[in-house]
Amino acid sequence: MTHETNKNTTTAVIALLAINVLLLVYVGFFKHDAVWLETMKVGWRENMTLVQQLYNSDMYKTQQTQAIQQVLSSINQQAVQPTVETQPAAEAPVAE
Repeated sequence: MTHETNKNTTTAVIALLAINVLLLVYVGFFKHDAVWLETMKVGWRENMTLVQQLYNSDMYKTQQTQAIQQVLSSINQQAVQPTVETQPAAEAPVAE
């Protein structure tokens, strides 16, 4: 029984290590890819430094928070208010 338990433990440890290595490779690859894509979007390295300064700015963070809260508030108000279906206006009689 002890030999079988050791074998199962060893198999579990090897599986966890393999999963760990795969996740590290995955995260490393996509993080690099995401940074490269963001760098490309902002106009390469010259602008990337400026964008990083912008993202780290307290004023920028405050503005983004306010904008997100405003959108959420609007969504919540729409969810609370019942939708009103519009009926076509009755046609006026035509004088002949």
